[in-house]
Amino acid sequence: MRGGKHPGRGTENALVSLGKGSYLEIIAPQPGASVDWLRALKKPSVVGWAIHVKDAARAQTLLRNRGIEVSELQPGSRQTPNGETLKWTTFDITSSKSDAMPFVIEWSAATRHPSTNSPGGCTLEGFEVNDPDAATIARVLDALKVNAKTRAAEHTNMIATLHCGQRRVEFRTD
Repeated sequence: MRGGKHPGRGTENALVSLGKGSYLEIIAPQPGASVDWLRALKKPSVVGWAIHVKDAARAQTLLRNRGIEVSELQPGSRQTPNGETLKWTTFDITSSKSDAMPFVIEWSAATRHPSTNSPGGCTLEGFEVNDPDAATIARVLDALKVNAKTRAAEHTNMIATLHCGQRRVEFRTD
C-alpha cells in the first residue's frame, strides 16, 4: 500500500504489515529529489528501524534513568494518499552514533497503526543487529523490552528475516 510522502525529506514509502504490531516501510526517492544515499543502494536494504512504544515520554525517561542519552521528543505527521493524517512522536538515542541504533516512535491515539491497515502476507521471523557498538544497542533493547539479537561486529549489518508464504526472505544492510 502506498503510504505517502515524507515532508521535507525527499522520500516516499509503501507499507507492508508483518502482523503483531510490526510493519515494513519500503522507502524510495520522490521524483526529482536529491537523496543520493538512497539512489546509491544497489538492492533492497535495511537502512534503519524503529521501536514502537505506547508512551514516548515514559520511554525517554526510562532510558535516561539507565544512563542512555536521548534527544528531545519530536512531533511528526504526514498525509496518506487517501487524505488520512498520521501523527506520531519520536526521539533518537544519541548515546551512540551507530547507524544500527533504532529511533523510538509513539503513534498518536487518533492514528491507525500501519500494521493494522497495510497489506499483509509476510511475518517477521527475526531481526539481528551486528555492530561495533552492540553493547549500547543491547542496553536500549533490554530497557524497552525488545526482542532482537545483537552481536559485536567490526562493521554494521542489520538483518531482517521474513516469512512470505512458503518463502523465507532476508533483507540486509547494503
